[in-house]
Amino acid sequence: MYKRITNIIFIVIFILLCSVPLMFSNLVQGTASVAENRMLHGIAKIFKWDGSFNKEVLNEFDGWIDDNIGFRSEMVALNARIQFHVFDRFTHNSNLCMGPEGILNRGAEMEIRQYQHLDLKSEEELEEIAAAFQTISDYLKDRGIQYYYMPLYEKYSIYPEHMPEYIIQYGDVSRIDQIVDALDKKTDINLVQLKEKLIAAKETYRPYCEYGDPGHWTQRGSYIGYYELMQLINQNGNTYDVLLEEDFNITMKDQGADLFGEIHVEDYFEDFELKVKNAVETTEGKGIYEEDAKIRYFKNDKVDNDTRTVIFSDSYIEFYLLDEFSETFHEVIWIHADKIESFEEYVEYFEPDMVIHENAECTERYGMIIEMSKSL
Repeated sequence: MYKRITNIIFIVIFILLCSVPLMFSNLVQGTASVAENRMLHGIAKIFKWDGSFNKEVLNEFDGWIDDNIGFRSEMVALNARIQFHVFDRFTHNSNLCMGPEGILNRGAEMEIRQYQHLDLKSEEELEEIAAAFQTISDYLKDRGIQYYYMPLYEKYSIYPEHMPEYIIQYGDVSRIDQIVDALDKKTDINLVQLKEKLIAAKETYRPYCEYGDPGHWTQRGSYIGYYELMQLINQNGNTYDVLLEEDFNITMKDQGADLFGEIHVEDYFEDFELKVKNAVETTEGKGIYEEDAKIRYFKNDKVDNDTRTVIFSDSYIEFYLLDEFSETFHEVIWIHADKIESFEEYVEYFEPDMVIHENAECTERYGMIIEMSKSL
């Protein structure tokens, strides 16, 4: 009798374990998984839109069950937390890798190759790149426009000690080191060289974070970039007011990462907030490019200059330095660096007094820049 009751209880529990997840399955078509950054499989259809039998119905049903079974998202998140906290690895966010003590780093294949120095340029390629930048500088100089180029380093170039030990570097020279050296020796462009400044800042500050966004510098790092650029600009006979640390409220703030599985990794470092903001972002100054989201326009009527500056940049400047530049110059037109192929068009339309050009280490726009320079 006791064995029979035990068997019944076991069967009931088994049926519940099988049926309850099905009862709570997601039945909404077109559901997106934000955490996984993809659309979930929809409900399988027996017939196609034209009324014919759907031969893939079993495969589609299998995909729907895998994606929509009840409590799946909770189990996937739980697995992510276990993998992260117990085994120091990710189940998602595969574009990240984990260094010593769980430090987060960029980890996409291209970025790993850059860190390993497996994407070096040949001497012929470096000559071509240098010639392209010289052409750009000469083109602008002939029009009375100042040009400043600021190549930006990824975290793995400033903090190689944060990368996993199993990823081996080959040699001491990276692709960006090659290009900066070629531009320094083979051109007379205004080149902002930040590597040594950022490395030296590690002794006192956090120019890049450990457990926050590994794809950008911190606000301390960006301020170093801003300050060094402005010093170079003023060395060329300009007298712009440069924002100093006392122009900011600087506080320590948790800016750690939010990872898949509702994992938050704390990371406290400096948060810079301007005490006074006079610049206004509008669309009126964009003119014919008013609808283009990759172009932004800022105007500041309270600065003591009438300089119009066009900035071609990645997110390093867009997310971190547009406030600083818009408080420094009368007008700032920001254009995403991917649009550099239309460089001449934008210069002729906006007629700037200055062009600032930033390019992040992880990008490969040199072919585009070379082709663009041939038309100048």
